[in-house]
Order: sequence, then structure tokens, then C-alpha cells
Amino acid sequence: SAGVMSASATNNDSMFVYGLDINMNCGLIQTPDNRIRTHVQINHTDESGMKATSFELSPRYTRPVGMPGLSVGVGPSLAVFKVETAGLSRNLTGLGLAGGVNYRAGAFYVGADVRVHSTGSKDGVDLDPVTWGLKAGVNF
Repeated sequence: SAGVMSASATNNDSMFVYGLDINMNCGLIQTPDNRIRTHVQINHTDESGMKATSFELSPRYTRPVGMPGLSVGVGPSLAVFKVETAGLSRNLTGLGLAGGVNYRAGAFYVGADVRVHSTGSKDGVDLDPVTWGLKAGVNF
């Protein structure tokens, strides 16, 4: 996955972010028609005087739309961010909302999403990121 993150820790400068998105049908909580997909994401950025690595967990309720293989989903997101800036290193937790659109055809997978998190402030480090991302991969 690749995208752009805007964060309050960098005065909302846009930063390139890259990582890995693994998503699957949720094994813990599920609707009868298998519409809850859990997204696990690990992302990293190192720009604008800040390094940040995130681990995000987002179960999303999905619905098929339009053509076969196309779906949209939305749900809560829980994240942990390791943020390093100007000699400070802090771990911040974030609660937010994630939504996206995905297309699957055989082994082909592409998607786009947006995630918004509120992290609060710790020792003067405040992140509150908004991340726009694109994904491409293998569906199996």
C-alpha cells in the first residue's frame, strides 16, 4: 500500500507513507452474509522531520456495489503510532474511522481508503493523522 498522510505533528505537511495491508473475513464477529472484513495495516513514513510507524486494526462492514467484485466498507479503527521527532520518541494510541472501496477479480485486488485517527497529545507530540491510501495486491 502507498499513500499520503497529513499530520498535526508536521503542521499538516503531506508525507508519503508506505506499508502492508492484509484484510480477511473477520473470524470473531461476522454477519450471516460475511460482510465484515478486518484490515490489519502496518505503515511507515520518514519525512518532514518526523518518522512514524503505525499498526492499525480496522474491522469494516462491507457491501457489494455495482459490478461483481466491487465493494465499499466503513468501520472503526484502532492504531498504535511510534512517532520520532526532534529528539523525542513517543508511542501514541489512536482511535478513528476508516473507509474504503475494494475490487477483487480472481487473484487481482486493488483498493483505496481513507483513515482518520485522533491520538491526543503526549509530551508535546500530537499526531492526529489523516491518511489517503491506494492498495494493489493478490486476492487468495
